[in-house]
Amino acid sequence: MSESPRADLVDLASRIEAHADALAERTLVRMYENPFWEARFGERGRRFAAQDQHHHIRHLVIALRIGGPETMGGYARWLQVVLTSRGMCSRHLADNFAGLAEAISTGIDGPEPALAYLRAAEAALRYDDGPARAVQEAIPVLAEEAVSALATRHPEWLGRWGEASYARCRDDVVYHLSYLADSLALERPDLFTSYVRWIAGFLSGLGVPRLHLAETFDALRRAGDRRLPAEHRVKIPEGLTAGREAIREEGL
Repeated sequence: MSESPRADLVDLASRIEAHADALAERTLVRMYENPFWEARFGERGRRFAAQDQHHHIRHLVIALRIGGPETMGGYARWLQVVLTSRGMCSRHLADNFAGLAEAISTGIDGPEPALAYLRAAEAALRYDDGPARAVQEAIPVLAEEAVSALATRHPEWLGRWGEASYARCRDDVVYHLSYLADSLALERPDLFTSYVRWIAGFLSGLGVPRLHLAETFDALRRAGDRRLPAEHRVKIPEGLTAGREAIREEGL
């Protein structure tokens, strides 16, 4: 017979549930500090995002009450498939779990078990193997090397806003790679090229020429040749090449 959930976990679940509306709103506000969300999904997307916050909280409450962090892991993996096929990436979902953790840590006493469950949900977003996992594991080093190469080759590109510009560019590259990993995992190259076309137009509207994005993918390919396992040095560059071609089709 399995042990009953600890009383402190049940109590924490009840307190989170009692503050669900405030926690969901705080997480949503943090989420929409990123202009990506409003630009890509509009007001309709905001309504769905608000519903999603409540779903995350509901599953967290259930997981705490049954004493099973694996429940959050299973929920994260299911949601990953659903949302990455609808224009999001795994990094966005991880950001959402982190935002909820931040809201709970500042609004709920004794939050650590809930934060651990949310960390388990984030960890579950890592793919088991193959090129998708290889990309995920290499994201930090690939992003850093690519942006460093761009800064060296085109210091004027990143010079307008100083260090903040460098950090923003690196963060953008992390999202690009997360989309690439998801498209590889789902064997849906169209998901990546669709995102690339959209982000090229979005960045262009912010004054970032499409050429910058095209050269970013070139820099990522070179970094991948150095850093990725040999068995994945064909599949992953193919995805980046398709992304670059999508930019060319849109017009540099």
